[in-house]
Amino acid sequence: MSEGLKSCRYEPIALSNESTVVAEFLPDFLGVREAAYQSEAELEKAFIKQLQVQAYEYLPITSESVLQHLHCR
Repeated sequence: MSEGLKSCRYEPIALSNESTVVAEFLPDFLGVREAAYQSEAELEKAFIKQLQVQAYEYLPITSESVLQHLHCR
């Protein structure tokens, strides 16, 4: 087994008779977490970026009229 694989952990996050969903994660190095906190804006930007990587499209809605136009499609 390579050194990189030893540090990863796999944990089941959903189990059923038909399927199992497993997550891969890297544990915190010696239990030390990042000392800095993210602002709400930084968290939102990171979340949007993560969704875009998963093929979601970002639609900037700047007014109610834009939202109504999108709803009428």
